[in-house]
Amino acid sequence: MPEYAAEDLLALQAGTLLALISEVLLKGEFVPAPEEPVADHEKVIGELTLFEKAIYTAKKSIVDDNNAMVREIESRGEEPDKLEVIKNKIDYKALNALFWACIKNRLGTVTLDPDAIGVWEGYKIVSFSLPDNPFLRMLASINED
Repeated sequence: MPEYAAEDLLALQAGTLLALISEVLLKGEFVPAPEEPVADHEKVIGELTLFEKAIYTAKKSIVDDNNAMVREIESRGEEPDKLEVIKNKIDYKALNALFWACIKNRLGTVTLDPDAIGVWEGYKIVSFSLPDNPFLRMLASINED
């Protein structure tokens, strides 16, 4: 099996979402955790790992960069490049799927039973029940996509 130096792996990942995650990890600069405190009816089931924090940061950077790009282009009275916006949406969805897959694979069955899981203050992963509201249940299922 071949062995790769860190530089070789970064070169192989160039231009991919893995490169973005690796860059975040190497810098060690993560977006702040959400400010939402854990409520009494919520159960802390874990905390984000460094890798999960890197994915969380990468997906937030895609959203922030996309929104800044669109605002800047629209401020000039121009139309944003739809292909670029679609690419950013695809990248975000891929990172979001990877983010939740990492959490669910690591924590296992505690992520399967609750109505929803989320990330709150201090990068705490919480599980909680949703009120019997079809709209809220639909939103929770969308977040996991």
